Amino acid sequence: MLIIGIAGGTASGKTVFAKQLFEELVSFKPVLITLDSYYKSQDHLIPSDRANVNYDHPDSFEVSLLIKHLASLRSGEEVAAPIYDFTTHTRSKNCTKLPVTQLVILEGILTLSYQELLPLLDLKLFIETPSELRYQRRLARDIVERGRTPEDVYAQWNSTVEPMHQKYCEPSKALSDKIISGESNYQAEFPEIIKWINLKNLLM
Repeated sequence: MLIIGIAGGTASGKTVFAKQLFEELVSFKPVLITLDSYYKSQDHLIPSDRANVNYDHPDSFEVSLLIKHLASLRSGEEVAAPIYDFTTHTRSKNCTKLPVTQLVILEGILTLSYQELLPLLDLKLFIETPSELRYQRRLARDIVERGRTPEDVYAQWNSTVEPMHQKYCEPSKALSDKIISGESNYQAEFPEIIKWINLKNLLM
């Protein structure tokens, strides 16, 4: 099983890239996994305290469960991935069934930031986008999709989002096999990735 890891700052365009890549590789029957699904549930906290959690720190994700699920898929076993609710900062009682596959696309801000996860990634990509543009995208998304106010978005950006990006996400760029501009035409990147997959399959 091949695993393509895609990292990049919040609102860098990595999710759009991952979804477009998924569609491009549909003939390989890929499975798309988002690191966001593995946020730890904050149901042990009262709602007013959940907003104060640092969701951009590596400790906010249950990476051990993700690694366990990837190992199960590689062993030929289906897994039930968690579903995370950003409005309540908790996990849904429902799960997403991930079928056995030969190709996994894994995307998330800290995909390349965990030493224990890196050996599982066959191709490591980093989506690089200027912070000013990422902030404007984040602002629009959080207001529309997550019901937050501009003031809340601004406060979170300055207190945790950008500081954690500089501390954990940005350094992981050096571990990538390829850096892709978040302002580029993603379609131009896909032929090279398809060529890489075909070569890997021939060698396996």
